[in-house]
Order: sequence, then C-alpha cells, then structure tokens
Amino acid sequence: MAYLEPLLELVLTQNRQRPEPVPETVILRLVDKLEPPSIIESHGLELHC
Repeated sequence: MAYLEPLLELVLTQNRQRPEPVPETVILRLVDKLEPPSIIESHGLELHC
C-alpha cells in the first residue's frame, strides 16, 4: 500500500487552475473527513521522509 498526502495548499492551487474547479468548501470538508489507512490495513510499513 502506498499512501501519499499532498500539501493542502498544493491541492487548492491545482484546483484553482482546473477548467471547472471544485468548490474549496467541498475540498476542505473532505480533508476534515480524511482518514489515513491504518497499519492493520497493509502488509508492511516503510516510512520515506
């Protein structure tokens, strides 16, 4: 499993550049609901910082 979480500012910037951007309130609501996968949902763990 690979879990990548981009910086929120990057997501918002890229969204603004879309021909039809998603409302920022929708993105912010989804960020609040975001639950990263837990270790029990994977076969192994590797941290790359």
